[in-house]
Amino acid sequence: NFFGAGFFGTLYTYYALNELHLSPFVIGLLIGAGGVGGLIGALFAERVARRFGLGRAIVGASLIAIPIGLLTPFAGGPLPLVIAMMAIPQFFGDMLRAVHMINEVSLRQSLIPNRLLGRAGAGSNFLVGGVAPFGAIAAGILGQLLTARYALLIAVIGGSLSTLWLVYSPLPGLREVPGVEEIAS
Repeated sequence: NFFGAGFFGTLYTYYALNELHLSPFVIGLLIGAGGVGGLIGALFAERVARRFGLGRAIVGASLIAIPIGLLTPFAGGPLPLVIAMMAIPQFFGDMLRAVHMINEVSLRQSLIPNRLLGRAGAGSNFLVGGVAPFGAIAAGILGQLLTARYALLIAVIGGSLSTLWLVYSPLPGLREVPGVEEIAS
Protein backbone atom coordinates (compact mmCIF):
# COMPACT_ATOMS: atom_id res chain seq x y z
CA ASN A 1 0.00 0.00 0.00
CA PHE A 2 2.98 2.31 0.43
CA PHE A 3 3.64 2.06 -3.32
CA GLY A 4 0.03 1.42 -4.33
CA ALA A 5 -2.69 3.56 -2.80
CA GLY A 6 -0.30 5.95 -1.11
CA PHE A 7 2.32 6.51 -3.78
CA PHE A 8 0.70 5.55 -7.09
CA GLY A 9 -2.75 6.80 -6.10
CA THR A 10 -1.38 10.21 -5.13
CA LEU A 11 0.22 10.85 -8.52
CA TYR A 12 -2.21 9.10 -10.89
CA THR A 13 -4.65 11.97 -11.50
CA TYR A 14 -1.93 14.61 -11.49
CA TYR A 15 0.02 12.60 -14.08
CA ALA A 16 -3.03 12.02 -16.27
CA LEU A 17 -4.04 15.70 -16.17
CA ASN A 18 -0.72 17.50 -16.29
CA GLU A 19 1.67 15.20 -18.11
CA LEU A 20 -0.66 13.26 -20.40
CA HIS A 21 -3.15 16.13 -20.80
CA LEU A 22 -6.19 13.89 -20.49
CA SER A 23 -9.53 15.50 -19.77
CA PRO A 24 -11.30 14.94 -16.45
CA PHE A 25 -13.98 13.04 -18.39
CA VAL A 26 -11.42 10.59 -19.83
CA ILE A 27 -9.80 10.17 -16.42
CA GLY A 28 -13.22 9.39 -14.97
CA LEU A 29 -13.77 6.76 -17.67
CA LEU A 30 -10.37 5.23 -16.93
CA ILE A 31 -11.04 5.02 -13.21
CA GLY A 32 -14.50 3.63 -14.00
CA ALA A 33 -12.83 0.93 -16.11
CA GLY A 34 -10.90 -0.04 -12.98
CA GLY A 35 -14.16 -0.38 -11.08
CA VAL A 36 -15.58 -2.67 -13.76
CA GLY A 37 -12.39 -4.72 -13.71
CA GLY A 38 -12.56 -4.98 -9.93
CA LEU A 39 -16.14 -6.20 -10.11
CA ILE A 40 -15.24 -8.85 -12.67
CA GLY A 41 -12.25 -9.91 -10.55
CA ALA A 42 -14.53 -10.25 -7.53
CA LEU A 43 -16.93 -12.42 -9.52
CA PHE A 44 -14.16 -14.76 -10.66
CA ALA A 45 -11.81 -14.78 -7.63
CA GLU A 46 -13.15 -18.07 -6.27
CA ARG A 47 -13.09 -19.78 -9.67
CA VAL A 48 -9.51 -18.68 -10.27
CA ALA A 49 -8.49 -20.12 -6.88
CA ARG A 50 -10.25 -23.40 -7.62
CA ARG A 51 -8.69 -23.68 -11.06
CA PHE A 52 -5.10 -22.72 -10.21
CA GLY A 53 -4.96 -23.20 -6.46
CA LEU A 54 -5.35 -20.59 -3.75
CA GLY A 55 -1.65 -19.76 -3.43
CA ARG A 56 -1.12 -19.49 -7.17
CA ALA A 57 -4.20 -17.28 -7.48
CA ILE A 58 -2.80 -14.87 -4.89
CA VAL A 59 0.77 -14.85 -6.18
CA GLY A 60 -0.13 -15.13 -9.87
CA ALA A 61 -2.54 -12.21 -9.77
CA SER A 62 0.18 -10.03 -8.29
CA LEU A 63 2.86 -11.18 -10.73
CA ILE A 64 0.66 -10.73 -13.80
CA ALA A 65 -0.21 -7.21 -12.66
CA ILE A 66 3.46 -6.14 -12.67
CA PRO A 67 4.09 -5.86 -16.42
CA ILE A 68 0.58 -4.52 -16.97
CA GLY A 69 1.24 -1.80 -14.38
CA LEU A 70 4.26 -0.60 -16.35
CA LEU A 71 1.96 0.64 -19.11
CA THR A 72 0.85 3.61 -16.99
CA PRO A 73 4.22 5.34 -16.53
CA PHE A 74 5.16 4.49 -20.13
CA ALA A 75 1.93 5.91 -21.60
CA GLY A 76 2.61 8.19 -24.53
CA GLY A 77 2.01 8.79 -28.23
CA PRO A 78 -1.26 9.53 -29.96
CA LEU A 79 -4.29 10.05 -27.72
CA PRO A 80 -5.94 6.66 -28.47
CA LEU A 81 -2.70 4.88 -27.57
CA VAL A 82 -2.34 6.91 -24.35
CA ILE A 83 -5.91 6.07 -23.38
CA ALA A 84 -5.35 2.37 -24.11
CA MET A 85 -2.09 2.35 -22.12
CA MET A 86 -3.95 3.87 -19.18
CA ALA A 87 -7.14 1.79 -19.53
CA ILE A 88 -5.47 -1.64 -19.70
CA PRO A 89 -3.74 -1.37 -16.32
CA GLN A 90 -6.84 0.21 -14.75
CA PHE A 91 -9.14 -2.57 -15.91
CA PHE A 92 -6.85 -5.59 -15.59
CA GLY A 93 -4.87 -4.27 -12.63
CA ASP A 94 -8.01 -3.74 -10.57
CA MET A 95 -9.35 -7.12 -11.71
CA LEU A 96 -6.17 -8.86 -10.59
CA ARG A 97 -6.09 -6.90 -7.34
CA ALA A 98 -9.61 -8.12 -6.55
CA VAL A 99 -8.58 -11.73 -7.23
CA HIS A 100 -5.53 -11.29 -5.01
CA MET A 101 -7.26 -9.51 -2.14
CA ILE A 102 -10.35 -11.74 -1.96
CA ASN A 103 -8.24 -14.88 -1.87
CA GLU A 104 -5.74 -13.37 0.57
CA VAL A 105 -8.46 -12.33 3.00
CA SER A 106 -10.17 -15.72 2.62
CA LEU A 107 -6.91 -17.44 3.51
CA ARG A 108 -6.30 -15.18 6.51
CA GLN A 109 -9.86 -15.67 7.76
CA SER A 110 -9.57 -19.43 7.44
CA LEU A 111 -6.39 -19.53 9.52
CA ILE A 112 -7.41 -17.18 12.32
CA PRO A 113 -9.84 -18.32 15.01
CA ASN A 114 -13.24 -16.61 14.86
CA ARG A 115 -12.76 -14.91 18.21
CA LEU A 116 -9.65 -13.13 16.87
CA LEU A 117 -10.91 -12.19 13.39
CA GLY A 118 -11.97 -8.68 14.37
CA ARG A 119 -8.63 -7.86 15.95
CA ALA A 120 -6.67 -9.44 13.12
CA GLY A 121 -8.70 -7.61 10.49
CA ALA A 122 -8.37 -4.28 12.31
CA GLY A 123 -4.64 -4.80 12.80
CA SER A 124 -4.15 -5.70 9.15
CA ASN A 125 -6.17 -2.69 7.97
CA PHE A 126 -4.21 -0.41 10.29
CA LEU A 127 -0.86 -1.68 9.01
CA VAL A 128 -1.87 -1.70 5.36
CA GLY A 129 -3.62 1.66 5.48
CA GLY A 130 -1.14 3.20 7.88
CA VAL A 131 1.70 3.19 5.34
CA ALA A 132 -0.34 4.97 2.65
CA PRO A 133 0.29 8.50 3.99
CA PHE A 134 4.03 7.85 3.97
CA GLY A 135 3.73 6.68 0.36
CA ALA A 136 1.85 9.89 -0.48
CA ILE A 137 4.62 12.00 1.05
CA ALA A 138 7.28 10.05 -0.88
CA ALA A 139 5.24 10.46 -4.07
CA GLY A 140 5.02 14.20 -3.57
CA ILE A 141 8.74 14.54 -2.96
CA LEU A 142 9.79 12.33 -5.87
CA GLY A 143 7.13 13.79 -8.16
CA GLN A 144 8.56 17.23 -7.52
CA LEU A 145 12.22 16.19 -7.79
CA LEU A 146 11.70 14.04 -10.89
CA THR A 147 8.41 14.00 -12.78
CA ALA A 148 5.15 12.24 -12.02
CA ARG A 149 6.00 9.73 -14.78
CA TYR A 150 9.30 8.69 -13.19
CA ALA A 151 7.81 8.68 -9.71
CA LEU A 152 5.02 6.36 -10.98
CA LEU A 153 7.67 4.10 -12.48
CA ILE A 154 9.35 3.94 -9.07
CA ALA A 155 5.95 3.08 -7.55
CA VAL A 156 5.44 0.19 -9.99
CA ILE A 157 8.96 -1.13 -9.41
CA GLY A 158 8.64 -0.79 -5.62
CA GLY A 159 5.28 -2.54 -5.63
CA SER A 160 6.75 -5.30 -7.77
CA LEU A 161 9.64 -5.85 -5.38
CA SER A 162 7.25 -6.04 -2.46
CA THR A 163 5.41 -8.85 -4.26
CA LEU A 164 8.42 -10.99 -5.11
CA TRP A 165 8.83 -12.36 -1.57
CA LEU A 166 5.57 -14.26 -2.13
CA VAL A 167 7.16 -16.22 -4.98
CA TYR A 168 9.72 -17.75 -2.62
CA SER A 169 7.26 -18.42 0.20
CA PRO A 170 5.26 -21.63 0.67
CA LEU A 171 2.18 -19.78 -0.65
CA PRO A 172 2.41 -20.81 -4.33
CA GLY A 173 2.15 -24.49 -3.34
CA LEU A 174 -1.07 -23.98 -1.39
CA ARG A 175 -3.93 -25.54 -3.36
CA GLU A 176 -6.90 -24.68 -1.14
CA VAL A 177 -7.85 -23.07 2.14
CA PRO A 178 -6.57 -25.39 4.85
CA GLY A 179 -9.23 -26.96 7.05
CA VAL A 180 -8.68 -25.43 10.45
CA GLU A 181 -10.45 -26.77 13.49
CA GLU A 182 -12.76 -24.18 14.98
CA ILE A 183 -11.33 -22.92 18.25
CA ALA A 184 -14.03 -22.40 20.86
CA SER A 185 -14.31 -18.91 22.22
